[in-house]
Amino acid sequence: MSERPELVQVQIWERYMVYDPAGGKTAAKDKRRSRAACVTYGQDEWGNVFVCDAWANNDPVERRIARIVEDWLLWQPIWLGVEVAALQEEIRRLFAIVAAQKGIQIATVPIPVPKDMDKDYRIKTAIRPLMAAGKLFVPEHLAELRSE
Repeated sequence: MSERPELVQVQIWERYMVYDPAGGKTAAKDKRRSRAACVTYGQDEWGNVFVCDAWANNDPVERRIARIVEDWLLWQPIWLGVEVAALQEEIRRLFAIVAAQKGIQIATVPIPVPKDMDKDYRIKTAIRPLMAAGKLFVPEHLAELRSE
């Protein structure tokens, strides 16, 4: 029987959220309906990246925004990144309205998107170096994210 590794408490210094309101072309190629996705992650002082939470769904935008506000209050990230595009700009404005109604501030940050680069390629080139260096940690309960 193998021994369980000793658990080490890690102080995550900074947390961030990234939201993509639409799943993009890849989902359409897979003949699936595009899904919105949100990832909350933190980084420690050594550059290790820890996924705190992640989800993807086809819920109505009102439900997704309510979920993001709940996640914002739970994880208290520094900012919420939203890709720059016409629809995403509208979503950023909607977050500002909802946050004001709830009496909180959600700092949204536009994330520029290179038009000549596929979304899957952008994601892979960001994640692979972290994985290769052993610096990306995804909890077991996020099985769908781990499989992607």
